[in-house]
Formats: sequence, C-alpha cells, structure tokens
Amino acid sequence: MSKMDLFRKDWLDVVFEHRNKRYGAYKLRMESPRTTTFAFFGGIALFGVLFLAPSVLSSYFEDEIAMNTGTIEYLPEIIDKEVELKDLVLPEEEPKAAAEIPVAIKEEAPPAAPASIVDQIKFLTPDIANSSEVKEELPPQSVFANANVGAENIKGNVEGQIVINGNAGTNVLGEDGAENTEDSGNAIIHAVQIKAEPIGGMTKFSRSFVSRFKNLDLGMNVEKIQVILSFVVEKDGSLTDIRILRDPGYGAGAEAIRVLKTMPNWKAAMQNGKNVRSQFTLPITIQVNH
Repeated sequence: MSKMDLFRKDWLDVVFEHRNKRYGAYKLRMESPRTTTFAFFGGIALFGVLFLAPSVLSSYFEDEIAMNTGTIEYLPEIIDKEVELKDLVLPEEEPKAAAEIPVAIKEEAPPAAPASIVDQIKFLTPDIANSSEVKEELPPQSVFANANVGAENIKGNVEGQIVINGNAGTNVLGEDGAENTEDSGNAIIHAVQIKAEPIGGMTKFSRSFVSRFKNLDLGMNVEKIQVILSFVVEKDGSLTDIRILRDPGYGAGAEAIRVLKTMPNWKAAMQNGKNVRSQFTLPITIQVNH
C-alpha cells in the first residue's frame, strides 16, 4: 500500500469502505481539518482581543475626559449684582465649601449740614443764676435781625446757600450739586458717579477671560458649575483683593483667580472728578458639553 495522508479523503474512503458513511464518525473525520484550522485562528484572535482590550478601553476613556472640558459662559449682565444659583449639578462627594468671608458693615456718618450765607447765632435758654455762675451771655435780640437761630455759632459763608429748614453747617456744595468733601483715601466707594469698567468694554473683557481659562477635569455627571469672585478696582485700575465667594471645586476657583490676575487694568471709578476704589462681583458659569 502506498504511503497515504491520514488527513486526506483517500484514507477515509479506505477506512470506511463497505461501511455506512452516513454515520457521524465519517462526517467528523471529514470536517476535522477545517475545524482544527478554525479553532487555531479563533484562539489566536481571542487572545489578541484579551491582550489589546485594556489599552483600547483606556484610550477611549481618556478621549471622553478630554471632551468633557466644556465651554465657559460669562454673564456680564449680572456683574456687581446679587447672584442666585439654581439647578447647579455637582458630584455626590462635594469638596469642602469655601470658608465664609466676614464682611464688616461700616456705619456711614450722616451728611454734613450745608453752609449758609447768613450768620447763625446759638440759641440760649434764659436761666436765673448768680452772675459768677453764668458761662455764656444771652445774645441781644437785635442780632437775630440778620442771623438765624441755631444750636451753635457759625459764621456765614459767601459760597453757601440759603438754609430754610434745619441748622446750618460748614459743608459747601460744588457747581454740580455734589458735596466738596476731602479725599476718600483708600476707602471703597460703593455708590460712585462713574463706575469702573474694563478698557474696551465688558464684551472684550469676557472674551479675553474665556480664552485664558484652561480646561478643567470635570466628572461625567457634572453639567454646569459656577464660580463667583469679588475684587477691588484700585485708583490706578489694577485688580486687587481677589476673593472666592463661591467655589464648586475641580480647581475652578483657583483657575478663575489665576486668569483674573493676568487681565489688564480697568478704568477706575470716579467720584467728584477723582479716581476712587470700587468693588465688583464676577460670576462665571462653566457649561459642560457631554
């Protein structure tokens, strides 16, 4: 018998000669080469998938994180106004809330009485006493013909005004009706005649702020966060005393402070023709695009 291949059909025909080839053993032997080849390459493919799967999944989630940086939405219409946060989505584990900043409320002194062009004579109540105990002599009635009655003696001022009601004072009003007060020094003026503003306008400021803001690594379940800052515009327009009033975490507060420190100077606020310090509140909303 010539040499024969055990895996070829010729050998099977010899083995199953004069036998029932419809029996299962004949079919299994006929399909054995194809089954073996399929199992071999299938095993290689399976091991390849198991080996490459961790790298593929890791790359996919890195792309997802990079896409979740979102955009920054600046709301100039509520700058320097009270801000109410609604529907703010944060992760279950929130970072520590920023410590509340105590605000000292300074009582403002009542405005000084306007100066009068007419002399004011102090009114004294007549009191019966010995001459040695009298400290102030009663003014004669004749002096009240060209003077007003008041709580103290005040010389008239030619730059003053006619005071009809109340006592006269020493405060002189300027041409525009504003009080000519002394320099406010380093005090923060809240009600100013001309508000401070960015050079080029608020729209240019917001675009520059957004372009300098770095991407944040936010969670998959975060849709929107908001950072609220307060700062002082100095007399020279520089931005100082930057504080975080609301910090949702994720490094948003620190990044907002960093960007604000790099922004150019503003036009300072003005009061009575002089530059003064003023305070602003800056809300920044970060909208995440999933």
